[in-house]
Amino acid sequence: GSGSNDSIVLIKAGSATHSFDMGQRLVDLDKNYVDSEKIKFTVPVDKHFSPPGYYMLFYVNADGKPSKAKIVKLS
Repeated sequence: GSGSNDSIVLIKAGSATHSFDMGQRLVDLDKNYVDSEKIKFTVPVDKHFSPPGYYMLFYVNADGKPSKAKIVKLS
C-alpha cells in the first residue's frame, strides 16, 4: 500500500542490431493509490524518456519481486 517501497516500471522491448540495443529503457512511473487494490500511474510525456513502442509493464513489490509482465504500446 501507500508508503511502501513498491514501484511500477516499464521496460522497453529490445531492438538489437549488430549486437547493440540502443533503444533499451527502464522507466519508473509515478503512482497514486486509489484503494488497497487499485493504483493509478502516469507515463512521462517526454518522448526522450518514453519513446513510442512496445514495453513490458511490471508491478514490483517492496521485496523487489516483479509481477508477470503486461505488454503495452506507447504511441
